Amino acid sequence: MRRPLLCVCACLAALAAIRYCLGSPPLWEDPSPPEGSRVSAVGQVYQRETRDSFGKEILVLYLRSVSISEEDSSSQSIQQETNANYICEIDTESLGTREVPRLGSYVRVRGKLSLYQPATNPGEFDMASYYGALGIRGRIRQGELTETGSSRWPLAEGLQGLRRIFRERLERAFSEREASVMAKMLLGDGSGLDRELRDLYQRNGIVHILSISGLHITMLGMGLYRLLRRGSCPAAAAALAGGGWILLYGGMTGFGISACRAIGMYLIRMLGEAWGRSYDMLTALGVVGAGMVCLHPEYLGHSGFLLSFGSVCGVGLLGPVLCPPKERYRPGEKGWGAFLKRRGEALGQGLAASLSITLFTLPIQMECFYQIPLYAVFLNLLVLPLMGVVMGVGLAVMLVPGLGWLSVIDHLILSLYEGLCLFFERLPGQFWIAGRPQGWQTAVYYGGILAVVLLSKRWKKWGSFLALTGLVIFLGIRGRADLEVDFLDVGQGDCICVQTREGRVFLFDGGSSSRSGVGDEVLIPFLKSQGISRVDGIFLSHPDQDHCSGLLELLEDSQGIGLGALYLPLAGGEAGEELARWTEQIPAGMGEKDLVRYLSRGDTLRLGELVITCLHPKEGFAGDTNEASACFLLEQGDFRLLLTGDVEGEGEQALTEALQERGAEEITVLKVAHHGSRNSTGEAFLEAVEVGQAVISCGADNSYGHPHRELLERLEREGCRILITARQGCIRMELKNGRLRWRFGP
Repeated sequence: MRRPLLCVCACLAALAAIRYCLGSPPLWEDPSPPEGSRVSAVGQVYQRETRDSFGKEILVLYLRSVSISEEDSSSQSIQQETNANYICEIDTESLGTREVPRLGSYVRVRGKLSLYQPATNPGEFDMASYYGALGIRGRIRQGELTETGSSRWPLAEGLQGLRRIFRERLERAFSEREASVMAKMLLGDGSGLDRELRDLYQRNGIVHILSISGLHITMLGMGLYRLLRRGSCPAAAAALAGGGWILLYGGMTGFGISACRAIGMYLIRMLGEAWGRSYDMLTALGVVGAGMVCLHPEYLGHSGFLLSFGSVCGVGLLGPVLCPPKERYRPGEKGWGAFLKRRGEALGQGLAASLSITLFTLPIQMECFYQIPLYAVFLNLLVLPLMGVVMGVGLAVMLVPGLGWLSVIDHLILSLYEGLCLFFERLPGQFWIAGRPQGWQTAVYYGGILAVVLLSKRWKKWGSFLALTGLVIFLGIRGRADLEVDFLDVGQGDCICVQTREGRVFLFDGGSSSRSGVGDEVLIPFLKSQGISRVDGIFLSHPDQDHCSGLLELLEDSQGIGLGALYLPLAGGEAGEELARWTEQIPAGMGEKDLVRYLSRGDTLRLGELVITCLHPKEGFAGDTNEASACFLLEQGDFRLLLTGDVEGEGEQALTEALQERGAEEITVLKVAHHGSRNSTGEAFLEAVEVGQAVISCGADNSYGHPHRELLERLEREGCRILITARQGCIRMELKNGRLRWRFGP
């Protein structure tokens, strides 16, 4: 049996996965004081850094095994012990003459509690899951340090001081932007990393160069080991020295997930060198992976863990399939012919390794980022060969005073990296917006990968390529219902996405008054997670912030998503004036391309089986923005969906008349107007129409009291089923073969 230890490790990892799926409740369900409360917390400092926030220097303390209690005006409540960690943010000016807490010391802090919350929409970044995998429950903002213990970790504190010295040397030698990149790349310190540059690297598939990984360990650990061996040092002593050096480096850089994987594999290799045993990469990967997930099963849901291990696994499994090892030249052969053969073989192996990583981690990338940079394979071929130079120069500048002039080399290479990323982004088809695969698709994909690996020796090479191509196409297949409607949870606001069976996509409103960044953090990730690369139409009911803020972000930068026409209500009076002011914020390109269109009562769009009709306002209707809010009726067969914006008062009366004129009093699903306010969806409206199910979009614990009790009672008297985004999160309605199915949350 080949690799028996790897098989044992795979079984252990599978058991850990079962424990992760069926085990204890998520960290965010642990008892804790309510969000936003003033708390007092006691914990041990295990990590420390400084950040710049709006011109202020913030001290960030990572506290473990925290005891936390809620404070009130009179006294403290009983301390609650928790296994969770917390991040505490303290303005350095508030410290005064107090000493900065040392690593390993116990501190007491006071501040405002902010808990990391789980995602409520498809595609939304799940803060609770991401930080929960690291054991972090939340933040203590506006922190105040009240007590500091005397205990400390001398070695960890010394390494932290060394890290600070090295960072200062990088900052003296490089510009601020480049120093932040080098600090992240060499020291694992991302506190000052330029966000635009990080996003640029991530979009182009080279963000991995910023992580402490195998390349660092190979250069530092294997470099020292080989140097000692050339100096006639015994293998065991050289391995011990290399292992100790790498552990110190890992301690200085913070032992990130990727670094732990690389360091663990390096230590196994050194153990083999000391014992005179051969090294197998996949077995070492399995041992380290099994150990990490047995200790921390929650790592199985962490993108960094999956991408790091998936990349190495891809090289080990698919690399030999895509580029079988062959001796293409004799070792003693010289001349240009031999040189070209060696370069060609190195290029082929590099291309195979890059393609192997991409193929093996494809479902993980789709699950985490929803889009694939198609040119990343080729970009990595240009970037990775120079990484040794970048790191070598950075290490020289960092370790040896007086060599700052060498930074010009890294400046040229980093500028080249940025230029290459910008160049590839301008190429056609740079991104494949693939969407998030379903679980069964991912399982079939990896089953197919395993089959290709096992059968590759029996097939010709083109057979393996065809099989892998088929698996990629299969992973991108998306099944569609006859009609899909998503009521996104944007807090206090509205955002509805409609998808037809033919693949057409329409947005109705998109904004919030209770949370910022709705476009970048909710709307665009949702669209990409659904594999949506084009929005055919955007309908705005009225230009209030809670209906349009996210749409403005989308119009300003759609991040690769194509946009069709923008439909606005043709209203007069106060509403018309507000709408005119809002249209001034629309990017000029929309107007230049004649993509802004106006609708009024009676205008109809027929899109296959779906018919969209504007029921309100009439052309020139004068009223405030809520009364003139556009209302749309979506019909497909016997199904009717009524979207009402914030309509109320005279506008609601006009809407009722329009429904009666069309004979459309039977409404399958009603999007309740104005987030469930007391004065909307009145008795007269509900008496005139028959509503089956009602959806209310509002924010949890909003200051307006939405949805009001009176409104809920009116709907209940009519026998409506009531769904509320503040309770259920994103509400998805699927119509298939005339039947409705509902899904909630991400």
